[in-house]
Amino acid sequence: MSELFLKSLKWYVLALCVVIGTSAFSIADEMKSIKPVIIGIFSYGLAYILSAFWKDFKNRLLLAAIVVFFGIAIITPYLKVIIYILTGWTWDINPYALWAVATGVIGVPVMMFVCRRFDD
Repeated sequence: MSELFLKSLKWYVLALCVVIGTSAFSIADEMKSIKPVIIGIFSYGLAYILSAFWKDFKNRLLLAAIVVFFGIAIITPYLKVIIYILTGWTWDINPYALWAVATGVIGVPVMMFVCRRFDD
């Protein structure tokens, strides 16, 4: 069980680097500034370096991890509405921060299941 959790946390660190990099590039485009681009480059570079060191994700597990990441990215814009419907909370949160939190809250348990299912 702890090995599954560790693999899920490794996936979350990689996914968080990609989320931060993508968010930095989107913010740079919105602000019409070059300053956030260095954060995006650093985040993508860190994700690349960590993926080279962590060889846990191979074959079907890598495909499943990518599908989980993109699935969370697709449902993230609708999470504010879902949270409002379920709890009645109306709070203004940065969509990029919501994406990072959703990746952790939804992604880690899903990746634990996926790692148990598809680990070779």
